[in-house]
Amino acid sequence: MIFQIRFDHFSFSRNTLYRWLNADALAPKQAGFRHRKIDKAALKKHTEEHPDMFLHERAEVFGVHTSSISRALKMLKIVKKKSGAI
Repeated sequence: MIFQIRFDHFSFSRNTLYRWLNADALAPKQAGFRHRKIDKAALKKHTEEHPDMFLHERAEVFGVHTSSISRALKMLKIVKKKSGAI
């Protein structure tokens, strides 16, 4: 064996080392384009036109899951603030 290393001492396995040695480059691979179902501009416009809609209602309009709408609104920094005294 070429490498007499205690692999249990390091946080990677022997197979990982051989994969690195046989790789063309050690630079991280570029991530591919991820298609987004929600148009951010349309969501922002819809939120301005209908500010009191619930997330599940918006999800039905855009044809996505409620959590997807929640994440998209968070990325757009749009939050529903409650006003009034308690």
